[in-house]
Amino acid sequence: MHRRLDMNLGSLFFLVLFLAFFLVILPCVAQLDDRDHIIIGTVRDAPSHEPLAGVRIRLVAGEAKLASMPTTSSTDGQFRMGCRKGDFNILADKYGYVPAKVKVSVGPEQETDVTIDLARQPVEGSVAAAPSQPISAHQLTVPGKAREAYENGLALMKSKKDYAAAIAQFESAVHEYPSYYEAYAEIGITRYYLGDAAAAEEALRKSVDLSSGKYSYAILDLADVLNNTGRFADAEPVARQAIDVDDSSWRGYFELARAQFGLKRASDAEESAAKARDLKPDYPLVYLTLTNIHLALHNYASVLQDIDAYLKLVPQGPTSDQVRKTRQQVARALEKTEAQSAAVPR
Repeated sequence: MHRRLDMNLGSLFFLVLFLAFFLVILPCVAQLDDRDHIIIGTVRDAPSHEPLAGVRIRLVAGEAKLASMPTTSSTDGQFRMGCRKGDFNILADKYGYVPAKVKVSVGPEQETDVTIDLARQPVEGSVAAAPSQPISAHQLTVPGKAREAYENGLALMKSKKDYAAAIAQFESAVHEYPSYYEAYAEIGITRYYLGDAAAAEEALRKSVDLSSGKYSYAILDLADVLNNTGRFADAEPVARQAIDVDDSSWRGYFELARAQFGLKRASDAEESAAKARDLKPDYPLVYLTLTNIHLALHNYASVLQDIDAYLKLVPQGPTSDQVRKTRQQVARALEKTEAQSAAVPR
């Protein structure tokens, strides 16, 4: 009887797999005409990469003309906007953060994905700090000229999305201060935003080496890059290194779960994802990762629990309708299998 259930749920497994595993958004299932398009995005805190809820999102043509109904990001930091083909600016603002403007070109594809990282507003009167994170003891030793270039790079990357100019500033910072591992980490992230995963990995590994393996942001981002590019065997030891540095970090266990799942070790991945969930129970994508894992383990009752937990956090997000449909299909298949099992005479 379980064989029939496995066949019914096989397509669901692959549907959900790429969503949680690569942190992309489930595709919209609505039928669109050749003029209607959708922007699906995620807003995150920089540099923690945690999702930001309640961010006001506006799509404008030029500088001010609204091109779509304004919206706000959901609990998992996601948003969705309909529009026509063309060039637009996405304006994102939230109290306590530096407003961001991101250019986006829509078309000819019917869906466009975008990620927005918002930098936190610096505290008035504080020592010049990176707008997105507190000053570390190491950063206090950085020469002023290098520190200024680093801050300029952060502003260019996070607020203006001018990645090429940001890299130039970060490289100026490491030229002034060769052991500036925070700047190397930002070079890595910026290179990744530009689509150069190899250069991103090189810079992130340089940051890890210069910090003697103690800078957790660089280690976690390196594991993220390796997982996103399908190098799960390489990502696993890096994720374990992050856990060794800080075993209270949910991201370390989350990246470890992704790597283990990619290596087809679902039982190990389940244990790691459960630890990530316990450390960060309000992070929606943990539950989608567990959904994939429990599908692979044929634990369909847990699949329903995972989806319910996700929908409790994100009842109205851009992926919620598709996730809800997936739940309905799993529940129907499970009920059918249980009914068939009950009908078989002992």
